[in-house]
Amino acid sequence: MKRIVLVALMLLLRSGYVFGICETPPPVPTTSNLVIAWTDPACTPTSCPAQHTIALAVQAFGFDFSCATYTFDWNFGDGTPITTTSAPTTVHIYNVPGTYTVTVRVARSDAQVTLTRTFVVSEPIPTLSKLSVLGLALFLGLIGLFLSR
Repeated sequence: MKRIVLVALMLLLRSGYVFGICETPPPVPTTSNLVIAWTDPACTPTSCPAQHTIALAVQAFGFDFSCATYTFDWNFGDGTPITTTSAPTTVHIYNVPGTYTVTVRVARSDAQVTLTRTFVVSEPIPTLSKLSVLGLALFLGLIGLFLSR
């Protein structure tokens, strides 16, 4: 048991992040250690439905965003204004199906990088309106009435 704990502690020390202690200075954000991704269960890795609130995130590999102050400038590629966040996540709604290039500028006081990723926004997921449900219930009621005769 002691050996497992020692090995785990050694791995944490090698990673540069142990118990809230960050590398000084933190690693520089680059296109090789960051990626833009959907984080929404309704989406596939490359496609998401229109008229749906889509969660997006900048995923980091090899460092922790809490080790420095970052800003994230999101351009969703659909003509809406750029959104600035202090966290690596945001949400957006695409109203029209199409292919969009999402761009996010990740910046801190001494470094910045711009990431891009193209996503396909598909047709909206069909939903049943109250009128459709009412019409279906009426139709089934008529069929039941007809069959009972």
